Amino acid sequence: MPPANPLARAYFRSIDGTTTTDAHNASSASGLLATGSEAPPAPDDSAEAVAAVFEVLLDAGILAQPPRALLSGSEGRAPRLGHIRARLEFALDQDNAAYSARNEELAYLANTLMSGCSIQARPFTTQEASDAAIAICNLGLENWPPHWLPTKTTAPPASFLIDHDLVSVFQVGWRILHDDVSMYVAEQLIAVLDHMQYDDREIQMGLDALRIEMARQWEAGTPWRARDALDVIATLDMLAWAVLLALIDECPALHAGVGASLDSRTLSVSATDFEFISENSQIASVREFMQSLPETLRR
Repeated sequence: MPPANPLARAYFRSIDGTTTTDAHNASSASGLLATGSEAPPAPDDSAEAVAAVFEVLLDAGILAQPPRALLSGSEGRAPRLGHIRARLEFALDQDNAAYSARNEELAYLANTLMSGCSIQARPFTTQEASDAAIAICNLGLENWPPHWLPTKTTAPPASFLIDHDLVSVFQVGWRILHDDVSMYVAEQLIAVLDHMQYDDREIQMGLDALRIEMARQWEAGTPWRARDALDVIATLDMLAWAVLLALIDECPALHAGVGASLDSRTLSVSATDFEFISENSQIASVREFMQSLPETLRR
């Protein structure tokens, strides 16, 4: 079984929902998101705030059908968010109470992101928070530790969300995002910068300052706090700068530039063109991008 959940008990005090076994093991609301959040004030973590997000998700039809973000997939490939889609659909078919509880948890998680996290150095919108919560839960299901499963299986069964809460699932996904995306990218960037030399004195000073600041924030586990120092990368490659900003963020996201950087036919990409990371395949593309970064910055 997973370790005690630090948010579930606070969640079930604030919502009149169905409790789960994992929920009763929790004790506080202090461990879900990474420390050092710099998000501007947003809806506070109260029953009223959770209810407000819940109403938005109800209006989107979440309780009548899978959430909006679950309904679309890229043509020619498996639908995105397949892990959470399949398990929510199973809960909807087999246990309406569990399905309703999981959707209440999604509302709570969305409100937590709005209250205690940032995206692009600003608060989440309600829709962004909802989509991010779903994506992170999907990532958590894909990476659920096998030794937490009751039987020797490699993935949670279809019935998993009938008797497991999504707060625990979110925590697994959030840890993957922090360690394997934000921290990984920061560490790789430091290594790249350590070997970069430019004749332009001003650029070299900016790169050195970035390396020092990123190393300091990497040690603290908060690489997003070095975002301002990344401006020097924009002078070398605007696309790489936009991608790196999204990847080291407090809630890492996959900027469209990850794909565009490998396609010379792409002429421009919007700074706001990103998607929330929900699958290991996206993390693999992040690693591919970082491997190509030295060559990109030498162009």
